[in-house]
Amino acid sequence: MKHHKHLSAATLAALAGSISTTAPAQEAAKPADAPKWKQSAGVGFSLTQGNSETVLFTANYSGSKKWRQNEVAIGLNGGYGENNNVRNNEFIKAFGQYNWLFGQDRRWYGFGRLDGLYDGIADIDYRINVSGGLGYYFLKEGVNENTRFNLSAELGPGFVTEQVGGLSNDYATLYVGEKFTWKISDRSRLWQSVEYTPQLDSFENGVINFEVGVASKLTDKMELRTVLTDTYRSEPAAGRKHNDLKFVTSISYTF
Repeated sequence: MKHHKHLSAATLAALAGSISTTAPAQEAAKPADAPKWKQSAGVGFSLTQGNSETVLFTANYSGSKKWRQNEVAIGLNGGYGENNNVRNNEFIKAFGQYNWLFGQDRRWYGFGRLDGLYDGIADIDYRINVSGGLGYYFLKEGVNENTRFNLSAELGPGFVTEQVGGLSNDYATLYVGEKFTWKISDRSRLWQSVEYTPQLDSFENGVINFEVGVASKLTDKMELRTVLTDTYRSEPAAGRKHNDLKFVTSISYTF
């Protein structure tokens, strides 16, 4: 009987010790915080060349969120200025894109994208482009110890409805895109992108959007951005040029 009592006491002590040692471990194994939106808003000035040569006041907003298998990005920017040679010297541009990641290391993704544009400088009353397709990350943060680079390419069909120079048009397009980002340091980064959307039944009609920019942190929440964009339209509105070049400098607040 004494032997069984000692054995029972030892068993209870072991169980108590097990509970006391595993409880903190279970507490420490809480799931990681849910991903958060990365957002920024800014104001600045834009020097334009092409259909107008003037200085515009600009404002911009961007937001992105990444989960394990999903990515969302949205953006809005616009500008307004005065120029006697151009009737409406202003523009508004917006986009939204959703990516669904799959495959090894989640480098492949299916995407859906929506772009909208009003550009009084180029005499575009509206241009709405809906596209979707397949994308691939050639370089991806978090894969193979890569912490600084992203490089992706996208391809898929699209559809455009637009009114340019007072003339309305609807047509199917091909969407071809490339995006690159480089985290130069903890306080600076560089990005570049190019998009090509030709009309499927008439490749002579197409639009190319190019952008390259660099951002440097002034404080933990404020950053200085310098961006160069160029839009080439093979068939511009009557009396308008093929290229619109913008050089934008802005101060942005990140949150």
